[in-house]
Amino acid sequence: LVCHAVLGYMEQTTICDEVIILSAIGTAAKINLNFDLMNAHLISSPPFHVMEPLEKHVRREDKKEGTKEK
Repeated sequence: LVCHAVLGYMEQTTICDEVIILSAIGTAAKINLNFDLMNAHLISSPPFHVMEPLEKHVRREDKKEGTKEK
């Protein structure tokens, strides 16, 4: 996999009789340590859009229609 970092690493040890079990959990990641912040704007936008909560949209519409906010 050639991963350079592990994110969210956690270890757990369980002892039962004479058996010891070590469990390790984490997400392996490739990190570009040479990333150039000056050219960060050249990267395309992510394929997802973060939306505001629905309540904010409803309140804005209510204000546009002239109704009072509760």
